[in-house]
Amino acid sequence: MILIELANYLTAQGLLKFDALGTTGDTFINRLPASPDNIYGIYSRVGEPMEAGLGYRKPHIQIIVRDTDQTDAYLRADKIYESLHGESLIDMGEYHVISIMGLQSEPAYIGIDENNRHEYSLNFAIEYLK
Repeated sequence: MILIELANYLTAQGLLKFDALGTTGDTFINRLPASPDNIYGIYSRVGEPMEAGLGYRKPHIQIIVRDTDQTDAYLRADKIYESLHGESLIDMGEYHVISIMGLQSEPAYIGIDENNRHEYSLNFAIEYLK
């Protein structure tokens, strides 16, 4: 799954800690659990249709960064944005990423959750071959 490979890629860059078993780490795939407080959620979102004959996929990916401190949340989100936006030709194991482009110019503040934790959203268009 491209989301897992992306989480592993960002872990290798020291930006987050993904544990596929879910027993440690701070990153979750397609969910944002109630705890711990300071975490990342990586989600699959509707992207663009595949073009016949090209063979590559073009989904959109959303990353939500949650933190008890608004400034820390923004800074953590911005580091991910800077790491991914404009990248190309990345080998992520089973997937070969052609390009990743941010769909906004910086992390977007989406508010405070029910436990007064700040959340920022990052949205990317990604093209990859499987």
